[in-house]
Amino acid sequence: ILYSLCLDSLSILVDLGGAMSHQRVSHADMCRVIASAPTREYLDAAKAAIQASRSNDEQFTEHAPSLLNEAIKNYNLASRKADLDDANRNALDLQLGKVHTQRAIAEYSQSSCNLELASHHLKFAADHFQAYRKSVGAGVAAPKFNNIASRMIEMCDANVDAPRHRRSLAATLAANLIGGEVSSYEGSRLPRVQLQMYLVEQCWRQSVRILQGETSNITAVFSELERLCISPILEPDEDSLIFAWGRVQQEMTNAATFLSKAKLHLLRAGAESPELSGQLKIALDSKSEQVKFMLQRACCMRKLGLAAHKQRQVFTESDDLDMQGAYDVVDAWREAYAVAESLEQSGMAVDGLEDVQPNPDVELMAVASSLLGNLWATMRFEDKAKQLHINVLRLGMSLDPNSNSIDEPSTVLTSKPWWIKSKKFLETKQREVREAEERERAAALSEIAEDIQALQAARNLCSKPTADDDPRPFLKHIFAKHPPKTAVPTNITDEVDGVEVIKKTTFMKVMSHYHPDKLDSHYHAGAVPRTEKLLFEEIQKSLNSIYEKNYKS
Repeated sequence: ILYSLCLDSLSILVDLGGAMSHQRVSHADMCRVIASAPTREYLDAAKAAIQASRSNDEQFTEHAPSLLNEAIKNYNLASRKADLDDANRNALDLQLGKVHTQRAIAEYSQSSCNLELASHHLKFAADHFQAYRKSVGAGVAAPKFNNIASRMIEMCDANVDAPRHRRSLAATLAANLIGGEVSSYEGSRLPRVQLQMYLVEQCWRQSVRILQGETSNITAVFSELERLCISPILEPDEDSLIFAWGRVQQEMTNAATFLSKAKLHLLRAGAESPELSGQLKIALDSKSEQVKFMLQRACCMRKLGLAAHKQRQVFTESDDLDMQGAYDVVDAWREAYAVAESLEQSGMAVDGLEDVQPNPDVELMAVASSLLGNLWATMRFEDKAKQLHINVLRLGMSLDPNSNSIDEPSTVLTSKPWWIKSKKFLETKQREVREAEERERAAALSEIAEDIQALQAARNLCSKPTADDDPRPFLKHIFAKHPPKTAVPTNITDEVDGVEVIKKTTFMKVMSHYHPDKLDSHYHAGAVPRTEKLLFEEIQKSLNSIYEKNYKS
C-alpha cells in the first residue's frame, strides 16, 4: 500500500540519468519504498511501457515519449535493487541503453524535436552500452550491438520523417553510441559499419529527392545545356537541373566520406563476425559502385554547365570573337568529356572509392561530344565536327545493344535528343556532299560530252538484235581514240582486227586495261583528272553491257 501510495499520490520522480528527486517525502522514505517493491514488478512495468510505446508496424504511438520515460524510470528503480546479481545487472545496462536510444529516436520523430533532450538520452545510452561491453567483454557484446544497430536503423526509418533529422541521429549514433571516434577504441566495429552505411543511404535518398527520381534520364539536362549555351541561368534556380546536380555532387562527396569510415571499421573488425562482415562487404562494394557513378555523373554535369556558360560568354556576350577564348571553350568541353570517361580525371579526391574500378559514363560522353561537335561546326571546322558527331553515334550504339545499326536504332536511342541531332547533322552533311559530287560530276561530264556521244555511237554499232553483239566497232574506237595507259598486247589487237569471234578471255583482258582504278598508279598520289576518270567509267559501262550479253551466260 505504501509503495502504491508513493508512486501514485506522492509523485515520486526519477530523472533520466537515474538520480532521484522528491516532492513532499524524504530521501530515506523513498529508499525504503524502492527496497520494499519487488524487482520483477519494475522490470515488467518497464517492458509493458516499451511495448505500449509502439504500434504493430513499429511506429511510435502518440504517448511514446512519456511511456519510454516510464520505462527508463522503472529500469533505474530496478537497478538500485540489492537482489540483482551481476548477470542481471549487466542485462539491465543493455536494456537501459536500448530504451534511452528509443527515447532519443522518439524525440527525433516529434514535429517539435528537442535536440538537446535527444542528445541527453543518447549520452546515457552510450554510457550504459559501454558499461555492458566492459562487464561482459567485447566478444559477447558484439552480436548484441550488431542487432541493436540494425534495430535502430529500422526504427529510425519507420519513425523519423525529416531527412536532416535522420542524418543527424545516425551520425550521432555512429560517432558516440557504440564507443566514440577514438583510435584506441576496442569495442565492436560492425555496428558502426552499419550506421555509416545508413548515412550513405541517407545521402543517396536525398540525391534522389533532389533530382525528383530522375537519376538516369538526362534528356532534360541536354536541353538545358543547349539553352545555357545561349542564355544564362540565374542562380540559385531551383528548377535548374544543372544546379540540382551540383547539390547531388555535395551529397555524394559526403557519402564517399561515410563509405571511407565504414570500410575502415570493417577492416579493423577482423574476425568479429565473419558472416556479417561478408554481408557488409558485399553491400559496401555495391553501394560504392553506385556512389562513384553518381558522383562522376554529378561532377561531369558541373563541368558541362561550366563549359556551356563559358561558350555563351565568348560567343554571345562579346561583339568581337576571341579565338583564344574559343579554344578555351573547346578545352572546357574536352575536360567534361574526360570526367565522363573516368572520375579520376576530375582531379578531385575520391577517398572511400579508391577500390572501385573506373567506369565510363557513356551517355554523358555522348552529350559532351555532341555539344563540342556543335561548337566546331559553329567555328566552321566541319571535319572536326563530323568526327565528333560520328563518335556520338558510335557511343550510342555501345550504349544500347538492341540497336542493329546506325540506320536501325532502337526506340531507346531515338528518344535521346543528342542522338537525333548528331544523326541529323551527319545526314545533312552527307546530303551536301552527295549534291556537291553530283554537281561536280555533271560539270565534268559536260566537258567530255562529245567523247561520250562518240562512245555511245560506237556501242550502237555493236548491237545485233538477233545475235550476240559484235564488240569490234567499240573496241577499235576506244583503242584509237582513248588508248589505255598500259599498252595492249599485240595478240589482243590482232584478234580485234581479225574476223573470228573474240574470245571471252581476250575481252576480259581488255576490260581490265580500262578499269578506272588502273589509272591511279599513273598519277602522283592517285590524283587522276576528273574528266579522264569519268571517261573510263563510261567506257567500262559499255564493256560491261557487252560482257553481260555475250559472255556471262
